[in-house]
Amino acid sequence: ERGSGRFRRMTGGEKKQGKPKRRRKVMVNLSNCRYRVVEQAVEAMNWAVTRDDNADWDLFWTDTSVSEERVMKLKKFQKINHFAGMSGLCKKTSMARTFRKMAAHMPEAYTFIPQTWVLPLEADSLKSYWKKRGPDSWLIIKPDGGCQGRGIFLCNEAATACNYSPAAVAQEYIARPFLIDGFKFDIRIYVLLMSCDPPRIYLYDEGLARFCTQLYRAPAAANAGVACMHLTNSSINRPHHNRTSPSPSAPPASPSASASSPSASSASSSA
Repeated sequence: ERGSGRFRRMTGGEKKQGKPKRRRKVMVNLSNCRYRVVEQAVEAMNWAVTRDDNADWDLFWTDTSVSEERVMKLKKFQKINHFAGMSGLCKKTSMARTFRKMAAHMPEAYTFIPQTWVLPLEADSLKSYWKKRGPDSWLIIKPDGGCQGRGIFLCNEAATACNYSPAAVAQEYIARPFLIDGFKFDIRIYVLLMSCDPPRIYLYDEGLARFCTQLYRAPAAANAGVACMHLTNSSINRPHHNRTSPSPSAPPASPSASASSPSASSASSSA
């Protein structure tokens, strides 16, 4: 004991007096989150919601990427739902460069990536390559910072792709994707990345399949602009969820994998 005895060292035979300290609710900062479903999830966990950035919160859930400075200012008990530098994967041009680097180290693991060009930087390379392609070859152009299918389009001329502004990626379109019942689809799996070094990853038991709402036809001038035939984005197909017939002007379908094929039912089609 020291001083007046206000601070006393407890021995094994003594019991702490008074009520146990009540643990406060986990506080989640949603000041930069516009999605109601996140708030509903927080409420379902019986956690507290705050939109005060200066509050003593435990978790910061943000819709956007975070800076290294923001991460460095975190207190020991605070967590954030993004790693600094995540824009390297979220931006299509930087992701293309990352895939290219990984493919150089592990080429056998990255054969699923179609031929890709970063525009406008690699416009000359694309034009040179496209001279060797036939008239039935198509490109898909994706804006660098786009989402929900906005700004994506198909074209069969390199000049059209290279004239696009601002930054984007151009990929050789896979004209014969896997189909289920004649519809193009993709499959998403969800992982929780807890640590990069050492890597600690949790895989969620369920996934998500997204379908186009118009029967697939190989790209042609008559259907290149039919987004709900070529793009699986939910925001594009949701308004057409009852539309399951091909366009009258669409050309006959090209041969493709059927849903009865094991590989077709489990593989993700590439846009």
